[in-house]
Amino acid sequence: MRGYRATIVALMLAATCGMALAHETPAITTTRTNGGLIEPFAIGGVDLTFPVPRAYCLPTGRYETIAKVAAQMDARNLTVVSFVSCADMEKGIEQTRWGMLKALIATVGGGAGPRQDLINTLKAQINPADLQELNKKGAEEVKGNIEHGLGQKIDIAVDIKTLDADDVAAYSGGTLTFKKAVGDPIPISCVYAVTVAKDRVFFLYFFSVKTGAHEITTLLSELKLATQAFVSANPENK
Repeated sequence: MRGYRATIVALMLAATCGMALAHETPAITTTRTNGGLIEPFAIGGVDLTFPVPRAYCLPTGRYETIAKVAAQMDARNLTVVSFVSCADMEKGIEQTRWGMLKALIATVGGGAGPRQDLINTLKAQINPADLQELNKKGAEEVKGNIEHGLGQKIDIAVDIKTLDADDVAAYSGGTLTFKKAVGDPIPISCVYAVTVAKDRVFFLYFFSVKTGAHEITTLLSELKLATQAFVSANPENK
């Protein structure tokens, strides 16, 4: 099924970040710009912008439909922007690389605090073993939603590790493997950043159907550039 990977991964987002809290979904306003290079949006009464990463485009057509469905399935975070490989859309194929910017609903109204404080807290409190356990629990928590959405049983293997941290964000990533009763397992590479912009916590995700250490390294490089661009576009003092 086209879009299968994107849909089930979206259901897994709460598990991979391990930090989101269930909450009522607030209103969000986005305005499309020519070419999709910059995506303005308003959240909690604050205006922000998201520079769409190089080689990615805002989804249109069936890609946009998939993104909207996936966003609705994630009740724990607010999907602000979705983006898909421009090459995939031009070819009309199932997406091979895509990403999402999500806001932690608990801080939509503000209150995240200084970015560096959050990063230091993550570095100090989440060791590799704890992160793995947190992700496993999250996977089990949303497993029922995935099975309901797909109409069949599915197993999830989560191998997410802390990758790095700097003054912009804390980064984690690894592989999500989905196993159905029939058919081959579906592994997906996932990296994500946790950061603060305008006193709100955000998660920026990159996904790829390619797997392996080299792909994770490539995704992490893209993620760091995109996170830096997002943070720079939304300075705290403006």
